[in-house]
Amino acid sequence: MGRGRERVGRLTGREAVVAATAAVYVGERRTGCAVLVDRRHLVTAEHALCVPGEAPGTYRIADTVEVDFPARPGAGNDPRLRATRLPLTVQGRDVAVLDLGEDAPALPEPVPMWPAQRLPQTVDVFGYPRDESATRGVWRTFTFPRKWQASHQRCRGSTWEVRS
Repeated sequence: MGRGRERVGRLTGREAVVAATAAVYVGERRTGCAVLVDRRHLVTAEHALCVPGEAPGTYRIADTVEVDFPARPGAGNDPRLRATRLPLTVQGRDVAVLDLGEDAPALPEPVPMWPAQRLPQTVDVFGYPRDESATRGVWRTFTFPRKWQASHQRCRGSTWEVRS
C-alpha cells in the first residue's frame, strides 16, 4: 500500500459510497463534499471550493482545502486531511480533483469510476449538505429526462458515472 496507507474495511454498495464520501472544508466552513476515486484523489464540484474574493461580491477557487470522512470509524477524533486542488485542462465544467498526497492515513476503499457512453436515466448521489448541522449526510435521486440524456451522449469522456 505504501507509506502509511492501510485500507479500512471492505464495504459494498451504498455503504461503500458513504464511507468514501468526504466533507470538504474551506477554512472552518463546510462547503460541500467529494468522493474518493483512487488511493489519493477525490472528485468534487468546483463550486464547493469557492472562497470570498478581495472585492465585494467576488469569489475565487481555493487551492487548498481540508476534508474529513465522517462515516469512517473514529471520525471526529482524527484531524482533517489537507487536500490540494489539481489543475485541470477541462474548462467550463463544475468539477475539481483534490489530491491528498502520498502520506494520507488509512482511507476507505475508493468508489470506482469510469467514463460513460451515455447518462443513466436515474442517478443516486450521497453528500453532506452545507445546511446540515450534524454531518450525517443524505441520499438524493435524480432522474434525467430522455431528451436531455440523448443530447449529452456526445459528451464522451466528460460524463462520469459512479459504480460500486
